[in-house]
Amino acid sequence: TLLTLMAFLAGLVMVFSYVLSGASSFLKLLGGAVGAVFSEKIGAILKALFLDVLLQRRLYRQSPKRWLMHGLIFYAFAFRFLWGLAGLAGSLWKPDWTWVWPMLNKNSPLPAFLFDLTGVMVILGVLFAHFRGRKERFDEVPDLPRQDVLALGLLGSVAATGFIVEGMRIAMTG
Repeated sequence: TLLTLMAFLAGLVMVFSYVLSGASSFLKLLGGAVGAVFSEKIGAILKALFLDVLLQRRLYRQSPKRWLMHGLIFYAFAFRFLWGLAGLAGSLWKPDWTWVWPMLNKNSPLPAFLFDLTGVMVILGVLFAHFRGRKERFDEVPDLPRQDVLALGLLGSVAATGFIVEGMRIAMTG
């Protein structure tokens, strides 16, 4: 987890170094964002973030089936990320809390069930998206990008490999 977090932070540094290369335009954008946060529009901004970013309202309006497939994949990864982040933060901040260590234990029943559930969600989302993409080649929906078969294959293989590796770990440790 720490190695992955360091890679994430390195990616953030690289992105921000690129963004800050045009510092004057970035500062204008940042000033506008800070001004918006401390304005009376904060409720509308939070509502838009919740509905349009987290719940993907626009995608749902265009295609509820595509939203479901995307949600199966996206929410599974988002849940796993937040679970790991909460476990890491809890173990570093208050290691004496009893709820932290079962979160980080792969053999604990709740994390094992939730991780299996999210893996199945990803695989189902990838399969639904793949078969729907093959079906819709003949009846294209306007304003939607074409299906990226390579990305779907990589996502599905990540989940499938997780099940295989976890099965091998269980078999080897008894």
